[in-house]
Amino acid sequence: MILRITFLFSFLLFLLPETASAALAPAVAVSVETPAATDLSRKAMEAKLGRKLKFTERIALGIARKQVKKQRTAAAPGGQLDTVSLLAGIFGILTLPLLFLGAAGALTALAALILGIIGLGRTREDGFRNGKGFAITGVVIGGLYFLLLLLVIGLIALAFND
Repeated sequence: MILRITFLFSFLLFLLPETASAALAPAVAVSVETPAATDLSRKAMEAKLGRKLKFTERIALGIARKQVKKQRTAAAPGGQLDTVSLLAGIFGILTLPLLFLGAAGALTALAALILGIIGLGRTREDGFRNGKGFAITGVVIGGLYFLLLLLVIGLIALAFND
C-alpha cells in the first residue's frame, strides 16, 4: 500500500511538478496558467511519456485533474449562484406542503425535477456557478414525489383488482 502511494506521488512529481508540489504542500498556491495544469488530458500525458499510461498512472492523472479543478474554482471570486438551481430547490421545498393537493403538488414536483436536472448540468459544466445543492434538492424531492405517486397508484390498482 505504501509502495502504491509512493508511486502515485512520484508519478505526480515526475509529470506534473507544479501540481504535485502544491498537492504535497497545501499552503502553496498553484498557478493555474502553468502548461502542466492546463493540459491534463490522457493523450497529452501519453505523448509526453511516449507510451500508454498504466492503470495507476491514469488514476493519479484523474486525481491531479480534480485538484486543478478545485484550485480553479477556489480561485474564482465568489462564484455566481445559478438561478435555475435555486428555482429547483424552491419548487422542491414547495412540493412538500403541496404533497396531497393533487395537481399543485404534481406541477411543483415536475418543475423541481426538470429544473434540478438542468441546474445540475449547468453547475457541473461551468465550475464558476454555485447551487449544486439546490439542484440536488429539486431532483430528489421531485423524483421522490413521482415515486410516491406511482406507489399510491399501484396500491389503489391492487385494492380495486377484485
